[in-house]
Amino acid sequence: AERSPNEVLAAASSLYDLLIRPVLSHLEPQDRLVFIPDKSLHSIPFAALFDRIDRKYLVENYVISVAPSATLALHAVTRQLKLELEETGRMPTALVVGNPAFRKDLVPLLDLPQAEREAEEIKNLFPGSEALIREEATRSRFLDAAGDYEIIHFGGHAVVNQEFPLLSYLVLSPENPKESGLLYGHELYSGHFERSQLAVLAACETASGPISGEGVMSLARAFLAVGVPNVVASLWDIEDQMATQLLRAFYARLTRVSDPVVALRDAQLSLLRSSNSNLRDPAAWAAFELFGGV
Repeated sequence: AERSPNEVLAAASSLYDLLIRPVLSHLEPQDRLVFIPDKSLHSIPFAALFDRIDRKYLVENYVISVAPSATLALHAVTRQLKLELEETGRMPTALVVGNPAFRKDLVPLLDLPQAEREAEEIKNLFPGSEALIREEATRSRFLDAAGDYEIIHFGGHAVVNQEFPLLSYLVLSPENPKESGLLYGHELYSGHFERSQLAVLAACETASGPISGEGVMSLARAFLAVGVPNVVASLWDIEDQMATQLLRAFYARLTRVSDPVVALRDAQLSLLRSSNSNLRDPAAWAAFELFGGV
């Protein structure tokens, strides 16, 4: 059953008392916290944990990221350092997917025109970027181009297979009537993302999946595993307009600070401090997390 705002806040406060309050003496304001959850803790939006004493969410005091496992956290840090050493100092470019023209006989979902507009906006923020919109957003074009850009943005649908996570997929456009256009998780593991420093999976539940000994087997994990050190992904379904508000703020900030975990925090804070009560609700800003090691 859906919980009331007061029930959600009470749960967030209880979790704060259990997980954060015992270590508060070791933390300084604005510290970077990297969570490596276990079991059901993977589903917690850590940014939304609430301190009942100072009446603040965790994201208001700290910079937060998450890693599915210690192994992947270390892998992400090592990969990030390598990419920074190779960095030429130029503005990053992005491969942006927006509202693929998918087969509705296979995926009976609605089009996402807002994701299409969002893709054009992101492309314009980063000169030299490429946008794959509607019919152009095919599996082959995405996989062929992904390794040429520092940022990958996917704005479309994702479908999670809780029983067989390698069969979870991103929904892309078919190249011909016989093709499905579905990009499965197991295909991502053989993809090439040589220059990619950030992947933003602006689709439903891209951080979700069954839990193994090495964390959640999600679509986000696939990008981490192939060397993308920072992945922004969602814990749950988020309303299209709210997601747009958050991501618009995220990318605007990213052009100035270049650090995706800081940019995501700033975007979350901008919604939390909005005059719009719907945007201040954690349901609007806490669904997306930064997965990586920094």
